Amino acid sequence: MNWTNEEGARFRPSLLGSRVFVGRHEAKDALLAADDAGVTLAEALDAIGRHGADRPPSLPAVLKALADLEWATWAMIQEAVSTLTSPTTNAARGSTCAKRG
Repeated sequence: MNWTNEEGARFRPSLLGSRVFVGRHEAKDALLAADDAGVTLAEALDAIGRHGADRPPSLPAVLKALADLEWATWAMIQEAVSTLTSPTTNAARGSTCAKRG
């Protein structure tokens, strides 16, 4: 997921993409935000071919996707920690540390 203009470096206010997503801004209003040269967010997105017409996914769909991603990431972290703390790996590295709990 990529939130548009989160840092607010070019268009103000910052957090435009996520503000629209959670209902704090209307998309049509966010697209009218202009930079210091007067270029609107809509114009800038058109210029790079990224002004899509798709509706954003629902909040439950996004939360599920984030939870799935977090779960997958957590499993990879656990596997890496298990590998790094195994007695076999530690012996190969010359360490006497053993895996805890």
